[in-house]
Amino acid sequence: MNNIFFILSHYDDEFGLFNVIENFCKNNEKVFIIYLTNGLTIDTIKNKKKMHQRENESLRVLNKLGVQKNNIFFFGKHLKIPVYNLHKNLNPAYDHINKLLKKIKGINYIYTHAWEGGNEDHDSCFVITKKILMNNKKLKKAFQFAQYNRHNVVFYPFNIQTFIQPKSKIFKVRYGLLSKMKYISYLFNYISQFYLWLPVYPFIIFKILFNNYGNVKLISKSINLSRPHCGLLLYEKFRQNKYKDLKIIFSNFLRNIK
Repeated sequence: MNNIFFILSHYDDEFGLFNVIENFCKNNEKVFIIYLTNGLTIDTIKNKKKMHQRENESLRVLNKLGVQKNNIFFFGKHLKIPVYNLHKNLNPAYDHINKLLKKIKGINYIYTHAWEGGNEDHDSCFVITKKILMNNKKLKKAFQFAQYNRHNVVFYPFNIQTFIQPKSKIFKVRYGLLSKMKYISYLFNYISQFYLWLPVYPFIIFKILFNNYGNVKLISKSINLSRPHCGLLLYEKFRQNKYKDLKIIFSNFLRNIK
C-alpha cells in the first residue's frame, strides 16, 4: 500500500485537488493531509475562533472525500506559523514532515503546490517538498498542482489552475458528472473564505465542468531555482515579500542537502 501525502499551505487549499484526493481514498491508498500554516495572518493571530472555523471547514470536506481524521496533521497550528510566513519556518516544518515520513511504513508520494509565484506559502511548500525529494529515499515521487499566478495575465489579475509551462507532461484524474456537481458543492463549505468565491470560484467551476481541474506535474530533483515567470509575481503585487529576498532564504535552505 502506498502513502499519499498532500502538503498544503492553508486550510481550504485542498479545493484545488478534490478529484485527486477522492480518487486515492476510493482506491484504498493511505491518504495524509498536512497543513503548514495556522490559518491566521499576523494581524488576526489572536482570532482563535476563525482558526477553528477554517480548520473545521476543511475537516468536513476532507471527511466527505474519504480522508480519515487521524491522518490529518495541523503542523502549522502546532508550530504557530502564520499565513504568509512559512518561508520563515522552513526548517521546523521540514523536520516535522520528515519525522512523519520516517514513522509510516511503505512507499511515499507527495502532492503539493506548484512553483509559480502566486503565494509565498505555496512556493515554500514546493521548496520543502523538493528538499524531502532529495533527502528522503522513501519518497518515490512528488507532484505539483497550480493554484494561481500572474504569468502572461492580460484582462484579469491572475490565472487559475494554469501551469506556467503547459507543454511539459501533465497528469489528469478523470471524473464523471456526479463528481463534478459534488466538487462544485464542496467549494461552498468554506464560509470563512467567502471573499474567494467571486474572484476564484467561477474559474474553478469552469475547469471542473470542462475536465481541466486538479491536474498535476512531476517535481524534479534539481535544487536550482529560477524566477517563476517574468514581471511582478502575484505575492509581490499584493504583499511586501519580494522574490529576491525569498530566493536567498529558499536557496540557503536547499543547499543543506545530504
